This record gives sequence, structure tokens and C-alpha cells, in this order.
Amino acid sequence: MRRSFVLVFVTLLALAPRLAAAQNPPPKAIEIPVQVTGAAAGTLVELYLNNGKNAELVVDVSGIGNLVLNMGNSGKTKLTLYVDVCKDGKIVKMIFTDGEPPPKDEDCERRVAIAGFYNDCAKLRVTFDVSKLFGHATGCSHTMRNVAIAGGGALIGVVALTSGGGGDGYARQATQATQSTQATMTTMTPLPPVNNAPPANNPPPTTPPTTTPPSTTPSTPSAAGTYMCAACNPSNDPGRHDGTLRACFGLTAPFTVTENPFTIRSQSGFIEVTGANYNPSTGAFDITGRGSIAGFNNVTVRATGTVNTSTGRITMNYTLGTNGEFPGGQPITYSVTLQKQ
Repeated sequence: MRRSFVLVFVTLLALAPRLAAAQNPPPKAIEIPVQVTGAAAGTLVELYLNNGKNAELVVDVSGIGNLVLNMGNSGKTKLTLYVDVCKDGKIVKMIFTDGEPPPKDEDCERRVAIAGFYNDCAKLRVTFDVSKLFGHATGCSHTMRNVAIAGGGALIGVVALTSGGGGDGYARQATQATQSTQATMTTMTPLPPVNNAPPANNPPPTTPPTTTPPSTTPSTPSAAGTYMCAACNPSNDPGRHDGTLRACFGLTAPFTVTENPFTIRSQSGFIEVTGANYNPSTGAFDITGRGSIAGFNNVTVRATGTVNTSTGRITMNYTLGTNGEFPGGQPITYSVTLQKQ
């Protein structure tokens, strides 16, 4: 009996490390997808984590590159992004660091793109537009900040990112600081010379014709232009389609809005909507479209909303599957806000 107890005890001691490992598995490596857009073909993009190179990619003719920043098994860490543009833009270094950045090379120009965010979110994704030096991070449920993008000592943009809905959507608000100077030149009309000669026998002056002054009523600004997504969240999803479609996470590229007919289009991930039902006076529109998303083809779409040309903002309800193309036949509606750039 004593021998059996000893054997059981020894067996438990041998299995203890395995049981502990099963209950406390090692943390998974954190990998952050990084997408680079707006780069010239042949541009070498290098990712750095603190002082070490993490990944690199040569951009093809599409101008878009996708890399993965491997954070290893690090815990919750606040990262800051710096961008070095080297050799006349042929090399772009994206330096993610949790401290001070490494010194830049002599042939590089550092553009401070301070983008503070935490790396502990499984859905985190970073997008950076090389042509505009504009970057943002999406996908986390906590607050993220893209504080500033600056170059040449002048602030050219301020961006705040806030996600919501448990990571299913995000909101982005953008403001741009600009200064303008207006100069007014006043031309002094000289007085006529003094004439002491007697008045000539001239006919009386005729009354000049009455002219209508130009109208001072400002015309309605156009809704046409380039927009970025400022907010997106599923507002009505009875069929629970958002877990599959995840439409908000595809709205990272610029939007193009045109009139006559009123059209809203973007890159893949957004089905174009267009139509003649647009009132420039009130800004109200009701337009439709058809396309593919998340493997579903010929999906019908309806967008209803309002354009505020004074603020440059479009708010709309963007409904997918209006003809019952999704399983269960129920559509999904997203609340989308676009901000003119």
C-alpha cells in the first residue's frame, strides 16, 4: 500500500510541470498588420521595432504594400511611430518604438508622425499613406491617438482616433490647422485739377444708366470632392451579419464624391452607390448600388443621408442586402460619417 502511494506521488510530481504549462500556456506572439499606400513603385519600405529591422518590402506598381510588425511576446506596450524618408523618397523607414527613436541617417529626413497606441489588441491594424504622410490605427476597443503629422517644423494635421462597439467599429475625427492671410490694397483716386476758365456752353449731363449690382448671396458649395471615413458602426443588424462582413474595417481608403448623378465610390470593401435623387438645396440623397462584399455577389445597397456642405460632412445609413441576399434574408445597416479633406 505504501509503495502504491509513493508511485502515485512520484507520478504527480513528474506531471506537475506539464499540468502547469497546460493551465498557463505561453503568450502568443503579437503581430500587427501594417499597410502602406500611396508609395511610388520600387520604394523600399522598412519596418523597425526600436533599433532593429523587423520587416521590409519593395512596393510594386499598385503603390500598396502589406507587411507584418512582429512584436514577439511583449505585453501591453504603448508604441510611437516615426517615419524617415531617405534617398529622395526611394526608402521609407517606419520606426515603431516604445521609447526614444534611434538617430536618423544623414541622407534621411525625419517626419514626426506621432501615433501613440497600445499593441495589445488582436484586431489592431496600422495604415500609412506615404504620399500624404498620413497614418492611422484601427480596430481596438480602447482609445488610440494619432497626435500629429508634421514636416519642416509646421503642423499640417491633427487626428484623434477612438474606437467603439467592442472593436466592431471605429470612429475617427479629423481637424486641420490652416492659416490664411488676406491683403487689401486701396487705390486713392486723385482729385481733378482746378479749372478757372468760364464754363463752356455744354449740354446738361445725362443720367447714367442704372446698373444692377452683383448678387452678394453666396452660392451653395459643391458636395463633390475627396472624403475620408470619420465614423462607422453597425446600427441595425438583426441577422448578425457584421461578424462576417466587417464592412467598417474596409473603409480606410479615400472616398470620391461626384454630382450629376450623385455618386459615392471608394476602393474594394465599399460598394459604390449612385443616383439622381439628390437635392443640393437640402443636401438630402437616396441612392442605390450593387456589388460584391465578403464573398457575396450581386448584393444590393441603399444609401440615404444628408450632405452638409458648410462643414464638409456626409452622414448616411448604408444598408447592405436590401433584396435579401444574405443568409436569413435580413439586411444590415451601417451608420457612416464621411469628412471632406
